[in-house]
Amino acid sequence: MFLRVSSGLMRSRVRLWRGFVAAVLVGASLSVIGAIPSAAATTIAVSTSADVAANDGLCSLREAIGAANTDTASGAAPGECPAGSGADTIELNAPGPYVLGSLLPAIASDLSLNGNGRTVDGANSFRVFEVTSGTVGFTDVTMTNGTATGFGGADRGAGLRVDGAGTVVTVTDSTISGNTSVSGGGGILAASSPATVSSVTLSLHPPATCAGWCLVLF
Repeated sequence: MFLRVSSGLMRSRVRLWRGFVAAVLVGASLSVIGAIPSAAATTIAVSTSADVAANDGLCSLREAIGAANTDTASGAAPGECPAGSGADTIELNAPGPYVLGSLLPAIASDLSLNGNGRTVDGANSFRVFEVTSGTVGFTDVTMTNGTATGFGGADRGAGLRVDGAGTVVTVTDSTISGNTSVSGGGGILAASSPATVSSVTLSLHPPATCAGWCLVLF
């Protein structure tokens, strides 16, 4: 368990509680740099920003995550998301924003998600992303307007929740901002050691690297 903070802009308060690390950061967006997983076996191109799951010849973000998790195509119609296979890549090709109508499936397999500058919006009602297994990379994506509610830790990590032993998540050239939660971790919650969120750089705040129970609040 560690949180490393540089001696630069010290605008955050850091508290350490018995292996629990919390960095409280107010009014910042999150930009993250680091490596992404190795090349995927299947590239799943998202062709619609609509948050739907239907055999309509389009591939939505919701369907793409399901196809990657289950290695099953999202439907039989041409244009549906292809079946994943191993470490997949999801490309957000359709113009955004991707406004959620319900909670997305948790990512539970090795995956690279390339946002291509798109925004995934929790509509002030839902968590944006959750990762429960695998080595996962997010690149060039904005996660915003996420909301985390519930009990037993479900009320934390509105932008991104990482919850699974051995799970590794890296976020690159991305922004996580404008997310809210009941108990904390509005931006990111890394909830299960040794799950890690690596090479975290916060604009207007010093860089930090965190592992295990790490809350980044803003």
